[in-house]
Amino acid sequence: VLDWLEQLPFTPDADGDGLSDGYEIIAGTDMTTAASYLGISGIRKGTAANEWILSWESATNRVYNLWSRSDISDGTWLKIATNVAAVEATNSFAVINPQNKFYYRTSLLIP
Repeated sequence: VLDWLEQLPFTPDADGDGLSDGYEIIAGTDMTTAASYLGISGIRKGTAANEWILSWESATNRVYNLWSRSDISDGTWLKIATNVAAVEATNSFAVINPQNKFYYRTSLLIP
């Protein structure tokens, strides 16, 4: 008997967003809509100095990590938040960022 994870369709990408249908099932995103994906979908200025609010689509019963680095193509991703529980359809997290340029990404924790 195959484990349920081995039965997911990891190769097809029905919506063409770069994530396989199987991974979208795990992430809780819509595999038929390219606008539904696991990733940072918004960033806006917060109220505090050097504060930025990151947002991403989330799904119930999911937990996320957030990462940053100063160069998009080089360097180590540094974990800036861990175990961020999904609280609604779109999660938000405030980061304090000096005037340097940073890049952000999110990842899904699988229990």
